[in-house]
Amino acid sequence: MKIFHKIINKNLNTEVIKILGIPIYTKEYSLGYCKRKILGGIYKTKINNNVKKYYLFGIRYKKKALENANLKPKRSIINMFIMECFCNKQNELYLHNPLNIKELLENSKNIIISASENYLNHSHGWLKYIFKGNLYSIDSLPFDNKNADLFVLLGGVGSTPAQVSVVVEAMQVNKPVLILEAAFLRSINTFCEQNEAPEYRYDIGCVLDYLTAYYDATRPSYLELMLNDKNLIITDEQKQRARKCIDKIVQNHLTKYNCQPIFTPNIGREGAKKILVVDQSFGDGSIKKGMASIFTFEQMLDAAINENPEADIIVKTHPDTNTGMKTGYYNDMDLRDKKNVYFYTDPINPISLIQYVDKVYVATTQLGFEALMCGKETHIFGMPFYAGWGYTNDRQTCSRRTNKRTIEEIFYIFYILYSYYIDPVKKNFCEIEEAMDYLISTRDKYFREKELNNTKN
Repeated sequence: MKIFHKIINKNLNTEVIKILGIPIYTKEYSLGYCKRKILGGIYKTKINNNVKKYYLFGIRYKKKALENANLKPKRSIINMFIMECFCNKQNELYLHNPLNIKELLENSKNIIISASENYLNHSHGWLKYIFKGNLYSIDSLPFDNKNADLFVLLGGVGSTPAQVSVVVEAMQVNKPVLILEAAFLRSINTFCEQNEAPEYRYDIGCVLDYLTAYYDATRPSYLELMLNDKNLIITDEQKQRARKCIDKIVQNHLTKYNCQPIFTPNIGREGAKKILVVDQSFGDGSIKKGMASIFTFEQMLDAAINENPEADIIVKTHPDTNTGMKTGYYNDMDLRDKKNVYFYTDPINPISLIQYVDKVYVATTQLGFEALMCGKETHIFGMPFYAGWGYTNDRQTCSRRTNKRTIEEIFYIFYILYSYYIDPVKKNFCEIEEAMDYLISTRDKYFREKELNNTKN
């Protein structure tokens, strides 16, 4: 599999390496003896015919050439660059020539997905009901990749080896690629809980895009195009349907993972206003792609404290940080000089916590949109998909987002038009209302089983 291709400019004595043959212009860099825009991003220079310098995005590397992708310190950077090339290529192909996702789902006979066979069987077993064709992992192909009709990236546009492998395979045979993420109504427990029964950890909802992940604000996604399309009119009937769904979600405390207990907490001082600041998993893809960073979280906490001097500030940690597997942005922050700041780490349903507080401060998390559904004043410091449409309190702007949308319109486009739901019993697609009913009944069963097990123990 040939990924790297070279172009030699003899006049400048500069060798440029293009990845996957895709020309990508980077900003102008000084090479010591000349300045120019570089194709491909990865290049090397020769000075005095014997000194070699290797660069990637303007970063200088020593030792061997970057063509050697087996160099572990550089592999992750090269993978990131390949994914950047992929997203640019998708934009070039489909921005003005949209794919028909439903048609692809119905007509693709052979689909390759960026996951291992074990991962598909034990964590996402109901994906086969979304894709009617034969579903193969990248490491178990029974045929040449040219026979594949469709390639799927599971888990967005990260740079894992599986995702990069699928991208390289797809681009070499010029086949369409869909980017799959979990929907905001997904399951009872997470797919990581392998001891749970499949009905509790398999996803019943997903979103599919052909440009980039829905949380990527650095470039337009298919979701952003829909939200920004002034010709996409959401009718009064559709808005009423969206409002009924929103009310049902809030009343029944439905969210992405529905295993956390539903109760009213008691945090901080009695009678004080409560301000919720939501932490996220450190390094999560939605942070950088959502125009946020560690400095965003520092700014967000300071703003919550300074704008609400008499209130209790509740910092909600991310559930993954409680297991010790990941860390958050506030875990190592020294908050000893900040008064009335309370960390909250106990498991709790997000809707329960939102209903307890007066205001919510978020970067890019789903919880920000759930706060809007609950009618809470919500301040957004990143650029998630639901920001920039004239409805939210945004601390950033996105010049591409020029349309105005109500919460019912944003909900209808994301939760209904953009999302796909599965009925695991009937083994076919279903509407969002059926998906909500399934989650409610399955969660009731889950809680009953947990209570029974606790009683026995």
